[in-house]
Amino acid sequence: MVRRNFAEIIEESGVNVPLEYRRLKNLFYEIKWFINGKEQTIRTYISRKFPYLPLNTTALTLSDFDEEYRFNFQIIENPSLDALILFCEYCTNMCLECGRLMYDSSVRKSVNLSNHFLFPQAVSKILHHIVKVIEKVGYTDIEYNGYTLFVEKSAAAVSASEILEGQISIETLRYNHHSMKGDLVAKRKMLVLMADWIEPKEKELAEVDKRLKTNLFYNLNNFNIRHNNSDKTAHLTEEELEEIYDDTYQLWLLAVLTLDNRERQKKYEEMRKESSGK
Repeated sequence: MVRRNFAEIIEESGVNVPLEYRRLKNLFYEIKWFINGKEQTIRTYISRKFPYLPLNTTALTLSDFDEEYRFNFQIIENPSLDALILFCEYCTNMCLECGRLMYDSSVRKSVNLSNHFLFPQAVSKILHHIVKVIEKVGYTDIEYNGYTLFVEKSAAAVSASEILEGQISIETLRYNHHSMKGDLVAKRKMLVLMADWIEPKEKELAEVDKRLKTNLFYNLNNFNIRHNNSDKTAHLTEEELEEIYDDTYQLWLLAVLTLDNRERQKKYEEMRKESSGK
C-alpha cells in the first residue's frame, strides 16, 4: 500500500459537494453566535436587519423574500454544485449588505468580500469560509449590478477580463456563471457584445491568425448571433446550439488573447530595435 503524506491526502481528496453544503447550512442556520450582544444564528441576525437592507425587493421580511424567490436551502437533500454556488451567493450578499449597514455611504460601496474582516466576527467567519469553498471548487467572485456572483475560474476568461475594460470585462467572466447554463437568449446577448468589441479588430486579427478570424466570424454571422438567421439553426437542438455558442465564446477569448499578445510582441520588438541601434 502506497503511503501518502497529509498534504497529498488533502490535495487528492477533491470536493465533496453535499458535505460543503451541509457545513455552510450549519454555519448559517444552526450555530448560534454572539452578534451585537445577542446569541443568535446568522440567519436570525440577517432577518432582524432585513427591513433596512437596500435590496431591490418589496418583500417585508426575510422569509417573505425567500418565498418570493424560492430560496429553500434547508430542504435540499442532494445538492448539486450549482445549488452550493447559489447558496454561497445568497449568504455572501446577505452578509455583505448587513455588514455595510455599519458604515456611512462614503465607505459602504468600498466594502466587499475581500475586506470581510471589518464585519462582526460571525459574519466575517462565514464569509471567510465561503471564500475557501469557492477557491476549493475552482470558482472566483465578480461584482455584477451591485451583487457578488461566483463564476467558474477559467484561466483564459480571467486573463481576457484583465485585458478588457468596463462591462465587457464583467460579461467575459459572467458567461461562465451557473445560471447561464441552458439560457441561449442570455448567451446570445453576451456574444453580441463580444462581437461588437471584436468587429473593429477583424482585419488586425486576420493578419495575426487568419484561421481563427475566419472561424470566429463564421460563427458570429451564421448562428443567429449577430444576424437574425434562425433559419440556419432550425435543424439544431438547443443543446447543439448551446455548444456552438460556447465554442464561439472560447474562440472569442482566444482572439482577445491573440491580439493582446501581438501588442506585447510589438512592444518588445521596438525595445529590441532601440537597444540594437545604440
